[in-house]
Amino acid sequence: MSKTTNKFSPEVREHAVRMLAREIMPGAEVMAAAFRETGIPQARLLLETRSHNTTENARLSYNLAHPKPDETWLLITSAFHMRRAMASLERAGWDGLIPYPVDYRAEGFLEDTGWDLAGHLDKLDLALKEWVGIWAYAASGR
Repeated sequence: MSKTTNKFSPEVREHAVRMLAREIMPGAEVMAAAFRETGIPQARLLLETRSHNTTENARLSYNLAHPKPDETWLLITSAFHMRRAMASLERAGWDGLIPYPVDYRAEGFLEDTGWDLAGHLDKLDLALKEWVGIWAYAASGR
C-alpha cells in the first residue's frame, strides 16, 4: 500500500483480481464475462468448464466445437502456456489452429527480480509448473 494515498498499487490489484477469478470462477467463465463486456453475444461463446488440466480441456473443447477442416480457429492463451496448449490440442485432433499468445510476462522480469527471490516466488512457481507440465506431457504422450 502506498503511504501517501493508502491505495493498492496496480500490480497488487491485478494480482488480487487474478487470484479472485481463479478461486471463484472457472477460466472459461472469466473469459466469457470479458468477451461479453466487449460486446460478443453469449450465443457466440462455447464454454468448456469441466476440465481439470490442459489435456482434458483440449479433448473436451474439440468435442464441444466439432471443428471442420475449412474453419479457422484461434487459440488464445497466455504466452507462457502456448507451447503445451498447442501440443495438447493437436494431439486431440485439432488441426490448423492459429496461436494467438497473450499475457506476456517476460518484460522487465530480470530488471525487477534482483536478489529478492522470495518476493518473486509466484513467477518462479508459474515457470516451474509450466516446464514440468511440458516435460510430463511429452513423457506421457499427452
